[in-house]
Amino acid sequence: MKRKTAVFTAILASIWLFTATGCSTQSADPLSPDVSSPAQKPSDVLVPDFEINDSPTSDDDFIFEIIDIDDRDEKPFDDSVKYDYSIDLKTVSGTFDYMTTTDEYVSGQTDSMAVIDSAPFPYGTISCTVKTSTETDSGLVFGLSGNGYDYFWEQGVSYYFFFLSREGKAYLGKVNGGWNIVKIVDYSFTADRAYRMKVVYRNARIWCFINDELMFAVKDHMPLNGTGCGIRTGMPGVTFGDIQVTNNYVFEVESI
Repeated sequence: MKRKTAVFTAILASIWLFTATGCSTQSADPLSPDVSSPAQKPSDVLVPDFEINDSPTSDDDFIFEIIDIDDRDEKPFDDSVKYDYSIDLKTVSGTFDYMTTTDEYVSGQTDSMAVIDSAPFPYGTISCTVKTSTETDSGLVFGLSGNGYDYFWEQGVSYYFFFLSREGKAYLGKVNGGWNIVKIVDYSFTADRAYRMKVVYRNARIWCFINDELMFAVKDHMPLNGTGCGIRTGMPGVTFGDIQVTNNYVFEVESI
C-alpha cells in the first residue's frame, strides 16, 4: 500500500511540475491580435526584407501580373478626354525649392512630395529627370488619391510609386492601407547624374522606363482609382527637372 501511495504521489508531482513550467501541447500564436505589433510607417529604407514574386502574386487587394511591352490591352477603354497640364507643383509634404534658372525642383527636407493638381491624370505618360542620392528613394507617384494630402503613408491614402532606390535598385510599389513592392530590379546609378524616369499608365497596365529603357511592365488586377500624380523623395538635395505629363502613351524614345 505504501508503494502504491508513493507511485501515485510521484505522478501527481510530475503533473504539477508540467503545469508550473508552462508546458503545453499547443504553442501561442505569435501573430494573434493581442500580441502583434501595429503597422508602422516605413523608415527611409524602403526596400523590405521579404520575398518578391514575379507574378501573379495575390495579397488581398495586391494582385499583379508581369506583362511585356506589347501588351497594350485593346479592350474598350475610354481615354478620349485630353487634359492640359500646368507643371506648377503643389508641395504636400516636406519642402521643394524651385530653381528659376534651370526650371528644376530641389527637395529641402526628408519625405518631400509635390503633386500636379492642374488636371487629373487618369491615363497617359508622366516623366521627369531625377538626380538623387544613392542613400534614399526618389521618383514618380501616380494613381494618387488622398485624405487631404497630410502625409502619404497614412490610412486613406493610395498611390503607385516608381523609384530609383538605395543600393542600386529601381522598383515599382503600391500604397493602399499599407505598402508593397510590386517589382524590383537592379539598376546602378550615381548621385552626380540625372536619370529620366518615365511611366506609361493605361487601364491598370503600368510600364516603367529609365533613360527610355524598359525596366518592367505589370498589370494590376485590383487597380487604384486615383488620378493624382507628382514626385517624391526621402531626402533633401534631390533634384527633379523636365517634368512632363500627357494623356498620350509615349513608349518610343521621344519628348512628351
